[in-house]
Amino acid sequence: MRMIWLNSNQCFELPIPRRNPVGSNLTRGDRRHRIAIDDHHYLHYRQRDTDRGAHMSPTPLKPLPLPDNITTGYWEAARAGRLAVQYCPGCARYVHLPADVCPRCDTPDLQWHPVSGRATLYSYTVVHDAPAPGFADSLPYIVGVAELEEQSGLLITTNLVDVDPGDLRIGLDLDVMFDELAPRHHRAPVPPQEGLTMWDYRDKVAIAGIGYTELIRRNPRTLASLTVEATDAALSDSGLSREDIDGLATTPTMPVYGGEKGNQDGIDVVTPAYLAGALKIRDQITWLGNTSPMVTHAAIDAINALVAGACTHVVLYRALHMPQGRYSNFTSTHASGKDQFFAPYGFSIPAAWAATVARRYLETSGATRESFANFVVDNRERAHLNPNSYFRGKTLTRDEYLTSRMVADPITMLDCDLPVDGAVAIVLTRADRARDLRNPPAMISGYATSNHVGATGVPMTLEDIRAGAHATGERLWAAAGIDRGDIDIAQLYDGFSIFTYTWLEGLGFCGAGDAAGFIDDGNARPTGSLPLNTGGGCLAEGRLHGMTQLTEAAYQVTGRAGQRQIPDARRSVVTVSNGLAGSTAFVISADR
Repeated sequence: MRMIWLNSNQCFELPIPRRNPVGSNLTRGDRRHRIAIDDHHYLHYRQRDTDRGAHMSPTPLKPLPLPDNITTGYWEAARAGRLAVQYCPGCARYVHLPADVCPRCDTPDLQWHPVSGRATLYSYTVVHDAPAPGFADSLPYIVGVAELEEQSGLLITTNLVDVDPGDLRIGLDLDVMFDELAPRHHRAPVPPQEGLTMWDYRDKVAIAGIGYTELIRRNPRTLASLTVEATDAALSDSGLSREDIDGLATTPTMPVYGGEKGNQDGIDVVTPAYLAGALKIRDQITWLGNTSPMVTHAAIDAINALVAGACTHVVLYRALHMPQGRYSNFTSTHASGKDQFFAPYGFSIPAAWAATVARRYLETSGATRESFANFVVDNRERAHLNPNSYFRGKTLTRDEYLTSRMVADPITMLDCDLPVDGAVAIVLTRADRARDLRNPPAMISGYATSNHVGATGVPMTLEDIRAGAHATGERLWAAAGIDRGDIDIAQLYDGFSIFTYTWLEGLGFCGAGDAAGFIDDGNARPTGSLPLNTGGGCLAEGRLHGMTQLTEAAYQVTGRAGQRQIPDARRSVVTVSNGLAGSTAFVISADR
């Protein structure tokens, strides 16, 4: 018998001693046939043969499994020469296919148990039409269903090999053996944990151009015209033209909480399809990305589209405007869904949600609003050197911060990013193409997303935000193949000022509750140990939902930040949102 398993990056083929003596007759009681579970999760049924030496490895083009955090136990057991199946202690039954909870009793604590590998043939078929190119040379081949002896109905799909179809019969006894595959020409990834391996496409995609419109509170122009302006500016910056673009991506939504929000394309939002028409490039577009909840998720989709060859050059953009009235204005007479637990208590605005985090932070860390003043005032100072910043040339003193209008204690107007009318666009392309363009490429060295869902009774908590930021950071460092100590500068999301503190702590740049002291000691200043939000961030540049952080990182690592350039800034971390599910993080690097 044999069971074929995958090594972490490639496959090998080595003999494994046979467990049972070899017979010569095909009889039910003597178990004269074997099963092999290969990397396609097929059981191979074959006649035992003591003289059989080498055997053919599966065709390299056959599909390979990609184990995840649910199925890894199955493949790890195979690597050790065991067949293992999940077992539910709640209902005392085996479970297959692998699951996160028992499909019968919903028990979450499923366990991997070794099983004997003995089975009977439940059913089979002979296939004559290849479902994938790698099976073409194997036609015709046999697919069997094996029922393991441990439990009635515990079935595993198998290939039956080296046996004449005429010798098959339902109820035939089967047994298991193990093999390892020979090296293949392509990578067969088996991550030990989800996300904790280096990204295959590290530094293969780059930011090649950046374009801004003026960012002001209210602009009489349409949002579509602003988006076209930003796109053309990014193309000009990169040395490309409209004719070179075959991909467009954004998050075409209005970030309004409660009340009414417009959805007229070109006025309230600008979808990629609308922009393609406005640019007169519809016929050449091969890929469009419309991704929620943040534009940086659209960035991830665009990066993957480029490495997959779905497009050549992508314009990623974010277009936002200041709606009439209030951003957070719950005008409905009834609250449904989660809102029914928040809106009746006047808890429907994000500033109030962030305020509960900030309040807990201050009281558990011993920090004060004077510490917040240090960050916000320094942040405004950095914005004076950013030509795209709304607050460029507008000074801010500590007294002005400390006496500013309170939105939800301790969050004031100056702790909130500023809604603006405007658009920003970046050109993404493959790194090998970017090197031939006008500017040095800013490499995408890795990215990570947060899936952390905290307590459901409140929108966010301090502890959940820190935990989500930490988990996202660990995946990010692994994907980029670096450690946090390799980071030169940080562009951390500051939709509310408190989020910068929680990102610093969650990513491990300082301990829990220590970010206030870290900032108070000057470490976040341009001359400090970790220059932070070097262009002023969202608080000073304007609300662009993460594009501010991406563009500033790209400017810095390519040496194009002008007067605010940080010497020797070759690698920047970028974070967007608060660390909970829906957040993203990137490492942006200089070309090596």
